[in-house]
Amino acid sequence: MTTTTTAPVDVAAEYLTLDPTDYKLEPNVRSVPEVDEEFVNSIRDHGVVVAVIAYKVDGQLYIRDGQRRYLGAIEAKRQLPSIVFPKDSLDSKDERIQRIIQQLIANTHRKSVTTADTIKAVRQLELEGMSVTRIAGTGLGLDKAHVKAALTVAKSAPTMELAAQANLDLLQLATITEYEDYPELAERLLDTAIENPEQFNHAASRANQEKLRAVAVEARLAELAAKGVTTYAYEQLQAGEVKRLSNFEKDDAAPLDAAAAGVGVVVYANSADNVGEIAVAIDPIAGGYKQTSNSAGSRAQSGPMTAEQKAERRRIVRSNKAWDATIPVRADWLMSFLQRRQFPKDASAFISVTHTRFPYELNKETDRMAHDLLGLEQKHGINANALAELVEANPAKAGVVMLALTLGKLEEGTSRDTWRYTNAANRAYLLQLREWGYPLSPVEQVTIGELTEVPENPGVIDIEEDLDTNDEGDDGGDAA
Repeated sequence: MTTTTTAPVDVAAEYLTLDPTDYKLEPNVRSVPEVDEEFVNSIRDHGVVVAVIAYKVDGQLYIRDGQRRYLGAIEAKRQLPSIVFPKDSLDSKDERIQRIIQQLIANTHRKSVTTADTIKAVRQLELEGMSVTRIAGTGLGLDKAHVKAALTVAKSAPTMELAAQANLDLLQLATITEYEDYPELAERLLDTAIENPEQFNHAASRANQEKLRAVAVEARLAELAAKGVTTYAYEQLQAGEVKRLSNFEKDDAAPLDAAAAGVGVVVYANSADNVGEIAVAIDPIAGGYKQTSNSAGSRAQSGPMTAEQKAERRRIVRSNKAWDATIPVRADWLMSFLQRRQFPKDASAFISVTHTRFPYELNKETDRMAHDLLGLEQKHGINANALAELVEANPAKAGVVMLALTLGKLEEGTSRDTWRYTNAANRAYLLQLREWGYPLSPVEQVTIGELTEVPENPGVIDIEEDLDTNDEGDDGGDAA
C-alpha cells in the first residue's frame, strides 16, 4: 500500500513569506472555501500562523494546501508564509492524481478545535494573568460572554467531561453547570442541547423555574426541621403513604396523639414565591382522628373530578408554567434583536401593518416594555418621555424606537391566557418573531395553532396538578 503525504519529505524545501498575490491556486477538491469575516479578522490581527504548502514550477508558486489562508491573507492584506517544494511540472496525470489525493487527505483528516480544547486554552490564558476583556480582545473569536462561560465550565469537572464528550456551545455548557446539584434538570438540558438545540433557551428557562421552586421548598423544609416539625415528601402523599388531615376531624371518643398518628406536613411550591404546606398524618385514626362526615361530601355536591377533567387540569397547569418560562426568553431575544446594526427589510412594513390592523390591541398597552427593551428609564411628567428624547438627540434612532414600541406593546398584550384565548394580534406577533429567527417554544406553537398541547416533561412534577383546591390553600395549621 502506498501512503501519500501532503508534502514529500525527501525533497529540499524552502520557507518563504511573500505577498499572497505572488501565488496562484491549484485546482482544489474543496469547491467552496468558507472565508468568513471572523476568519479574515483573525488573520488581520495575528497574520497567517500556519504556513501553506506550495510548489514552484518555472519560478511560479502554486498553492496546494491552504486556499482559505491564501484568500483570507489577500482580504486582510497580510503576508503569506509558505513551505515551497520544487517541481518540474504539475500537468501530468500522475501529478493531478497526487494533488487530488493530497488535498482530500488534508481536508478529511483536519479536525476543528473542540469546545473542550477552547475551554482549556482560555483557562490557561487566565492563569497567565489575562483578564476576560483581554482574552476577548485577542481575536480568538470569543466575546466576553463566551470567555466567561469557558471559565465557568473550566471549574466544573462534571461539565468538562460533557465538553469532552459532546461538542456543545460554550453558553449552553455554562448553563448546564448551574444545575450540577440538580442532575435530573442537568440531564434534561443536555438532552435538549444535543437533540433540539434551538429549544435550549426555553428548556433552560423551564429548568430555572424548577430549580427556584426546589430551592424554596428546601429552605422551608430547613426552617421546619429547625422547629422540630416532621415533614414528608410530596411523593409520599401521591403514593398514599400519608393522608391529608383536612379529610379528618378530632374523635371525641379518643385522645389526640400526634406521635401515634405520625402528624407532619408536606411542603410544596407552585413557584419560588408561592410555597405552601399540607397537614398530613401516617395513621390519623391511631392518633385520635376520625373520617369527617363530609370528607367525601364537600365535593359530592359537584362530584369528583373525572379522568378527563384531571387531564385537562394537568394540561392547563403544564401550559401555564410553560408560558411563564417563555417570557424571559422572548424578552432576552427582543433585546438582542433590537441591538442589531441592521434590521430585516420588512421591519417598516411590519410596523405599518401592525399599527393599522391592530390599533385597539396597541393603544390599550403602555410603552413600559419599549423602555425596558432599549435600556431606558421611564420618565414621569407632562410630555416627558425617554423614547422621544432618544429620537430628538439622534433622529437616526427613530426606526429602532418605533420597532421597540411596536414589539413592546405586542409583548405587553400577552399573558398566561394567551395560549388558550389567543387573538389575531398575538398570532401575527409570534409568527413575525419566528420569521426573524426566534424559535417558538411548544406552548407558543399551541398559541398559533400548530400544536394542540404542550408535551409533558419526563421527571417534572407540577405540584398543582394533584392538589385539591382546598389543599392548595392549606397552611398546615393542624400539624402545629
